[in-house]
Amino acid sequence: MNLKGTLIDTWITGKSSSKVFLTYILVVMGIYATGIVISALVYPGGFSMLDVYVSYLGSDDDNPPGHVIYNICTLMSGLLLIPLFPRMYRKFQPSVKWLNVMASLFGIMGCISFASLGIFFQGLDPTGHQWATILTFAGFGANAILSLPVIIRKNFITRREPSLKQWPRWYHVLPMYAITFGILGLTALADGLPEWFAWMDIDPRFFDDKFLEWIYVFGIISWIVGVAILVM
Repeated sequence: MNLKGTLIDTWITGKSSSKVFLTYILVVMGIYATGIVISALVYPGGFSMLDVYVSYLGSDDDNPPGHVIYNICTLMSGLLLIPLFPRMYRKFQPSVKWLNVMASLFGIMGCISFASLGIFFQGLDPTGHQWATILTFAGFGANAILSLPVIIRKNFITRREPSLKQWPRWYHVLPMYAITFGILGLTALADGLPEWFAWMDIDPRFFDDKFLEWIYVFGIISWIVGVAILVM
């Protein structure tokens, strides 16, 4: 069966128009947000980011009425995010091809691992859940790190070729990296050296693993949204 030029081909390769693609990514993010909101609303005993791990929303032990919704939304959004990274690869060609390929593959790995958290959810298989979590952060983290030299090289390529529009510019890229790594950096600092923030008289629960896990998730989301805007 020849799928070239079909809707499936467009989805897999990320070849859709900028407007359609950005709408698609926002819908995918909306699916995951819906899973969070619904599962949080029915969480036994009430929900707070300060007291409940993200993963507990998908736990059949901790959240019997809402875990199915959260896990389905996690599985769907993870798989539906995969086209973001073939599109990223296409947009950055022909810049440092081997790094571009590796960055995109790590991004796809992050998506699949994130989706698998909807299968290996909290309480079902501790080892499977642990590895799915590790591979999710490793995949998106490696994508971000390996993409930086690719982005810089792409800028140089378009800068010296008069017929090409210079892209990406520093103001496209700097906010994306600053926001994502700023969030993750501050979170790691708060996790490792909470005494540095003691003078602020902040509720100690903000430095607990439960809330910090939420911040790490928001860091991943900010990266995904940043990439989507960059390559739309």
